[in-house]
Amino acid sequence: MSEKKKPYFMVRVDEDKASAFKIAMRSRGQSAQFILEKAIDRYIEESKIVESSAQ
Repeated sequence: MSEKKKPYFMVRVDEDKASAFKIAMRSRGQSAQFILEKAIDRYIEESKIVESSAQ
């Protein structure tokens, strides 16, 4: 069984946003990967809705 490789994304954010994000992760007990994957999923779904309504 081979492991599925996932792409890496490196992003820069403001220091205050990064600090707030780390605090929120600790308080909710979730990983950055989990949070960002959910945000990406929502963004993709929103994009599909916008594209379909534009047609």
